[in-house]
Formats: sequence, structure tokens, C-alpha cells
Amino acid sequence: MLTANDVLTLQEAKKILKVSSQTLYDMIKRKIIPAKKVGRSWRILAESIDDYLKGQTTQTKQPDENLR
Repeated sequence: MLTANDVLTLQEAKKILKVSSQTLYDMIKRKIIPAKKVGRSWRILAESIDDYLKGQTTQTKQPDENLR
């Protein structure tokens, strides 16, 4: 079982999310899932995957002005 402090590789994260490598790279590029590059490899905190799956991304969204 994963804990919040576990560090995942892209391969591990994509298995959990059931997405392709390209989709996961896109999510990282768009900052939907935070990740760090270590040497030539990417690492993702298990907590970030958990937050994403719960719908709680670490991005702060500004309210849409048109909805006020």
C-alpha cells in the first residue's frame, strides 16, 4: 500500500492512473500533476496522485469573472 510520502516513477504513476505515457507527460506539462525531474527521470509524490484522483489538484484556480 502506498503512503503519501512515497515517490513514484512515471511508469508506476501511469499504472495507477491507467493513462498512457503521453497523457501523463501532458498532465505534468500542464501542471495538473506536480512532478520533479531527477536526472533524466521524472518523480511524482503518491500524495499528488491521490489529490488528483480526489479532485484536489495543487493548482489554484481563479474564479471565472463571468460567473459573478
